[in-house]
Amino acid sequence: MGCAERLVREVTKFLLGTKETVSLFVAHDNPGAAHVYSRVGFVGLDPQEGSVPGVDNWSEIGFDRNVVRLGHW
Repeated sequence: MGCAERLVREVTKFLLGTKETVSLFVAHDNPGAAHVYSRVGFVGLDPQEGSVPGVDNWSEIGFDRNVVRLGHW
């Protein structure tokens, strides 16, 4: 088990101690990260796998400049 997988496992285990679910976002062009997340148990990351109920294949996130101070971005 590599460092990335060990880290994701520990963080996921910690979060599941107080949360019902854990979700994450991974770029479609980052198969290395998707592989690590799959090994930990996350689903819906492999386009060959087909759709998984309750899992979106993309997410759009934006900032409302009137609400969020963007700092260095």
